[in-house]
Amino acid sequence: MKRQSTLIKMYFLLVYADHMIDEKELLAGKKMAQYERIDENSLQSEIAHLKRADRALLYKEVLQGMKQLCITDQVRFVAWLSIIANADGFMDEREWQLIYRLYSKDLKLSLADIMLKQKELKEYIKAQGSGVKAKA
Repeated sequence: MKRQSTLIKMYFLLVYADHMIDEKELLAGKKMAQYERIDENSLQSEIAHLKRADRALLYKEVLQGMKQLCITDQVRFVAWLSIIANADGFMDEREWQLIYRLYSKDLKLSLADIMLKQKELKEYIKAQGSGVKAKA
């Protein structure tokens, strides 16, 4: 499974977890796509396709894809999920359950590592907003 496809599926599952699409979460997703070098048209096309997919099967595909990645990528991807979930100022319980299940129960990733990566990614987003390009 492709790295980008795994990330897009994770993003989709998160954004649609609470059945409320928030503009701030979508904007954070665009920042994620820029950072991860995902073409916006590809992102939108795959999301349109995923709307018809079974969510339980998607989660299994995400987990399988994540297990094929190095720990550094796994941590970064989960950090992105947390940033996106908090972009609207509130992490819905269903968003939290998805993130927790993925990082703690299924992948057994370090929360400290995820928090550190979140901080780095937030600095990237802040630099993007100010017009200063941060190194990706």
